[in-house]
Amino acid sequence: MRALCLMALGLFLAACASLQLGEWPGEVVSFDRMEVREPLNVRLTSSRTFGLPAGRVVCLLWVDEQGRVQQVRLVEESGSRELDGAVVRGARDMRFQPWASDGQPRAVSVVMPVNFSKRVELPLKGVPDIVPGIRGSSPAAP
Repeated sequence: MRALCLMALGLFLAACASLQLGEWPGEVVSFDRMEVREPLNVRLTSSRTFGLPAGRVVCLLWVDEQGRVQQVRLVEESGSRELDGAVVRGARDMRFQPWASDGQPRAVSVVMPVNFSKRVELPLKGVPDIVPGIRGSSPAAP
């Protein structure tokens, strides 16, 4: 887990250099340190039930003092526009317990990795749940 956090931090620093973050919060928090109130809900736009994309997406979230996601940026793309877009759309609706520093709620930048893999189970209904706290669904799911 520590290696994952260090890698995510490295990706964040690379994103800062290339994205010109401007007014983004300077305090960076790894996703596993945040308390999720409303998890990521990924909805794929196609109605495919077989051959769902697999990959890894890393997002940078701007979480405000109330725990709402204000902005989402891709730091690492999966190679699937559909998967990347679904993660970005779903991340906008996430909610967190506000991050506190010195007893005061603060806006933070959160590095959130999301991993998807294909399952061989048939019939495949929607996006499989891969990461704890993240649920998947698609228009084809019951």
